[in-house]
Amino acid sequence: DPEPVVPPPPPGITDPVALYRASCASCHGEDGSGAGVAAAALRPAPRDFRTGIIKFASVPSGSLPRDEDFARVIRRGVPGTSMPPFPDLDDSQIRGLVAHLRSFSPRSATEAPGDAVAVSPDPFTGHAVGFMVATA
Repeated sequence: DPEPVVPPPPPGITDPVALYRASCASCHGEDGSGAGVAAAALRPAPRDFRTGIIKFASVPSGSLPRDEDFARVIRRGVPGTSMPPFPDLDDSQIRGLVAHLRSFSPRSATEAPGDAVAVSPDPFTGHAVGFMVATA
């Protein structure tokens, strides 16, 4: 499957809600449900942020992801899916998007993100394997 081609967000957007609408809502929906106008054509389906869970995170399954988990997916995308990378967003824009994504889930108001899972090194190479784990 070819990588998705998504135009970069218009320059200068600093408001997280406006940035979400410009770059995320067509797939993830205005309400973060994963039911944006483009969602029906995408496999796997876009993430529903209302659950508070993302698929690739550094926390145990069912735990709320850490800010850096959201940031990694936003910046790098998810190869093999329709989630494109957004490498041109600055740290402030990404922090704002992360806060906005968290606002879709009621769990974020009462629960803290999970503790990062320690990744064991590959016993054959001694290097850490992967950079994230599938949690949902």
